[in-house]
Amino acid sequence: MPIDSYEPYKQDDVRTFEPDPNIPIKKKFSSEPKNHSEIRDVTTSLSGLQLQKIFAGPIHIDFGNVYVNSEMMKTFRVRNDLRTAISVQLQTDRSELKKTY
Repeated sequence: MPIDSYEPYKQDDVRTFEPDPNIPIKKKFSSEPKNHSEIRDVTTSLSGLQLQKIFAGPIHIDFGNVYVNSEMMKTFRVRNDLRTAISVQLQTDRSELKKTY
């Protein structure tokens, strides 16, 4: 492990991030930080270089035909290539997305 500031992400090792919205997430993450290091990490502001190591997607999700009062499940993923924890919040004011979590 290097002595200097170490980050696992390398510019020459760029992997594409193309998540499938039809595959559900198996591991559920807690909605609140659990220990002091997580609290410290999620309250820290990120710089532009750090934000480049966070990926979100898919950009477009095709729901197909959705009918009134029916439910459809699709997955939106966030990949964190930082060595610290991040907190992500999805905010929506649309009544169609009231069960989104």
